[in-house]
Amino acid sequence: MKTSTHLVLLLTIALAWTLAGCDNSGNILIGDDDDASGDDDDDDTGDDDTGDDDTGGTCDGVAFDFEDGDGGFAHQSSDGGFDDPWELGTPADADCASGDNCWATRLEGEYGNCEAGELVSPVLDLSGCDGSAVQLVFMHLFRFEQGQQANYDGGAVQMSTDGGDHWVDVEPDPPYTGFIDGNYSECLDSPQIDGHQGWSNVIPGNNWDKVSVEVGAEYFTDAFRFRFLFGSDRGVTEEGWYVDDVSIIVE
Repeated sequence: MKTSTHLVLLLTIALAWTLAGCDNSGNILIGDDDDASGDDDDDDTGDDDTGDDDTGGTCDGVAFDFEDGDGGFAHQSSDGGFDDPWELGTPADADCASGDNCWATRLEGEYGNCEAGELVSPVLDLSGCDGSAVQLVFMHLFRFEQGQQANYDGGAVQMSTDGGDHWVDVEPDPPYTGFIDGNYSECLDSPQIDGHQGWSNVIPGNNWDKVSVEVGAEYFTDAFRFRFLFGSDRGVTEEGWYVDDVSIIVE
């Protein structure tokens, strides 16, 4: 009688484990219904880990007033054999647009003949800017050689999508003066700005002016950079180019 009772009890327990979804150790297993919700959890986790919100990059505005340093900007000769005139500090012959420090193609005196330099921004991540309106905005003042027949010395802005390996001309507002076409017969070579649109002569009003450049969707990468490119030819120099209060504005 006891044996029969025992057998019934064991069969009852085994059936209960089966219905409850237990393994041989008594741990509760995840049933089919829970597996389905588990798949949903996996999908949700995948969305969180790889979705656009997390890996779509950033799209933050940034401003540089250069009062506490160079802001990550770098400068160097843009062409071998040419001197780089870019300097950061307080100019002797002009006020900065704001504060005490700004960039200039010589803080004191005039730039030299056969000079070519680039002032390059740090790498910026704009890869999350799809659907946004982005602008490069800065203040500048320039006094280049005044040519009646050509734009001998000058400056231009260019943009890059690959950290500065390749540069593209832009269309600023206010627009450029015209094509830079200097006489480089006594220079080692022609500077990169030669033949490109740029600012030349003297800025209208001889005062600081605000410039805006649209940053199109083709520049929405994680390696966006821009540069201020300067070049002078073999004769006649001036005070040069001043740049201050540079911003990337996102709307």
